[in-house]
Amino acid sequence: GIDVWVCTASFVEGIREIASNPEFRYGVAAERVIGLQLEQDSEGRYLAQRKAGSEITYAAGKTEAVQRHLVSCYGRGPILVAGDSNGDAPMLRDFADTEVSLIIDTSRPADSPIGQLALLASQGDSRYLLQARDELRGCWCNADEK
Repeated sequence: GIDVWVCTASFVEGIREIASNPEFRYGVAAERVIGLQLEQDSEGRYLAQRKAGSEITYAAGKTEAVQRHLVSCYGRGPILVAGDSNGDAPMLRDFADTEVSLIIDTSRPADSPIGQLALLASQGDSRYLLQARDELRGCWCNADEK
């Protein structure tokens, strides 16, 4: 009963392929992946420049994209937001409707935007949860296993 959306600062076509391809079993509809769009030349080849008029899905731009696509559609902010980078910090904190902001721990400095949210999680703020991951094994882990 939850509609999953992906808002990425990465090239949208690559993430759409992974998120929506049945082989990867994520089950996210391609139209629910928002991200960086690139210009194409007359032969359909991608160019190294952002498509004119497309969204900037980084930092505050992620919040704006979620507002435009999700809030306008559902009439409320997302109930859960997950992120792992400084560019995700605004999206993790900007929606009053968000019940859980899941921070994927990448050991960012405490004074960085994502580090400040991780600090809130470690201080018991119930909105923010911190999930450790093992970069070598490519899996989730408990904080004490890291």
